[in-house]
Amino acid sequence: MPEDVFEVPEAEFFAFMRKLWSTKKRDDLMLDLANLKRDDCNNFWHKRNWLQREPDGELEALSNDLRGVWGKLSAERVIDATLRRWLGGNSATDAPRAFVPYDQLNTIVPNPWNLRVTLAFAVINNFPKLGTCGNPKCPRPYFLRSRSGQQFCNRKPCLAYGQREQKLKWWHQHRGIGTPKGQGVRR
Repeated sequence: MPEDVFEVPEAEFFAFMRKLWSTKKRDDLMLDLANLKRDDCNNFWHKRNWLQREPDGELEALSNDLRGVWGKLSAERVIDATLRRWLGGNSATDAPRAFVPYDQLNTIVPNPWNLRVTLAFAVINNFPKLGTCGNPKCPRPYFLRSRSGQQFCNRKPCLAYGQREQKLKWWHQHRGIGTPKGQGVRR
C-alpha cells in the first residue's frame, strides 16, 4: 500500500481542525457533559463520535468534576486541582496528545480529540459565564449566562418561573404599604 494513501492535503487538515475546534462545539460539549444524566452516556458519545470514547464510569466522574467546578462552591485549590488533572491528561499510551498544530503559522491548540483538554479549555474560557438555573425543575440546570447576574436559563418555563418568583418577592415587600395591618390593598 503506498505511503501517501493516508495523507491529507494541509489546507484540508487545517480547515477540518478549525471546524472541530469551534467555540460552539467546545461550549456544547461542556454543557452536555455538565447536564449529563445517569445512563445517558451513549447519547453523549453518539453526538461526539470524533472523541476517543472512554468508559461510562470515567465520563460520569468527569461530569461530577465539572459540576463541582461549575458550582463555584469549591475552593480555588479544588478547581485548580481539577483543571491540572484534566490538563495532565491520561497516562495511557493510547490517549490522544494534548496539543496539535492548528494552522500554517505553527500555532498550536488543545487537541479536539482529547476530551479532558477540550473540557479544561472550555471551562477556562467560559468561567465567568458559568451559571446554574434557579428553577428546581429545570431539565438542564447548568448553562452559560448571556448577562451578568442572570439567575435562570433561557428556557421559557424557567424564565416564567423566574418572573413568578420576582413578582412574588415584590408583592411580599410592597403589599399593604400605608394601610393598616390586616387590610391589604384594595382594588
